[in-house]
Parts: sequence; C-alpha cells; structure tokens
Amino acid sequence: MRRFILLLILPTLWLGARDNPFRPVIDTTVLPEPTNRPASIPPFQGLSITLPSDARVLKGVTLRYQNVEGAVKSVTYDLNGSVDWHIPLYLAPRKSFKNDSAGKDTILRYAPLAFVSLQLEPKAVYIRTRDAKIRAFHLSDPFKIAVDFKRTARFLTKHKTLNTPPYKAVDIGNHGHYYRVVVTFDAPYRYTLQKTPDGYVIRLR
Repeated sequence: MRRFILLLILPTLWLGARDNPFRPVIDTTVLPEPTNRPASIPPFQGLSITLPSDARVLKGVTLRYQNVEGAVKSVTYDLNGSVDWHIPLYLAPRKSFKNDSAGKDTILRYAPLAFVSLQLEPKAVYIRTRDAKIRAFHLSDPFKIAVDFKRTARFLTKHKTLNTPPYKAVDIGNHGHYYRVVVTFDAPYRYTLQKTPDGYVIRLR
C-alpha cells in the first residue's frame, strides 16, 4: 500500500519541480515580445508640416505612438502661439546623447574598480570583467538592470550619476561573495544580455 501511494506522489513531484531552482524568476526581457510589433522599423528622421492657408494660431499637437508593449497610444500637447502658414513646421528628434567635436557619439566610461569597468553607448552598455556572471534581472520604477558577478572583495558602494539619456546612474555594490552592477535608466526598455570576449554587453532595443 505504501509503495502504491509513493508511486502516485512521485510523478506529481517530478512535474512540479523546476529544471533549475536557482534560475532567476525575472526574465531578461522587460515584457513578452508583442505580436503586433513590426520586426524592423527605421529611425524617425523628421517631418516637414505645411499648415493650411487659413491657420493663424497653433492650439495644440497630437502624436500617436506605439509603446514598448506594442499598444498604440496618443499624447496631446496644448499650445497657444501665432503662426505664419507660409513657414513650414518641422518635427525632428533632438539628439540628447553628448557628441564630440567630430559629431560622433561620446562614449561614457566608468572604471571605479580594477576588476570591473563600464562603457556606455547610446544603445549598449559594455561591462568588462573576467568574473563569472551569477544572475541578471531587472527592476521597475525606476527601471534598472542588475548583473551579479562572483568575487570575494571588500569595497564601499560605488555610485555615479549620469543624467545622460537613456542613463540615469550606475551603482556597483559589494555583497560579500559577489558584487552587483546596476544601471538605472530613464524608462523601461527591451534588452538583451550577451557574453563578449571581455565580459558582457546589454543591448537596448
């Protein structure tokens, strides 16, 4: 009788067990990939808008956009300014990432410790270290990506405020037998984490 009960319980335990109980519960992407998001969308370059000939006062602008989940939303900006319809309006993205004198994107570097350094580009964060990765996860409000690396070290928490979109700050904290690299962003982003010859790279999408 006991053997019969044990045979009934074992399949249930087998089905309920996780393949890897130490695997992070939080996925490495912000949300499941939306089915209505196009595979590839070229960057918005700009739009010249010619107003109707009877336009005299611009009262507002409404923009429709697709968010990170794939839903289409709209946002309205109230305005109240006179316009000359002969002069076209121009809508274009203003680059917020710093540029050097040659017009190229400035690369932000942060190396407060000998065994780990960061290189931040407009859509990529390179974490250079020889230490083994333990886990990676993200947090929301504010949106942060955290990566834990194995190392027994003693140091005070390192913090650097960036305020260079999309980056807000970088923190490196000591947790005894591992340390945590945390990058704080200005909004939620889809991302991938990939191994590189000299560490890891977080790519924003």
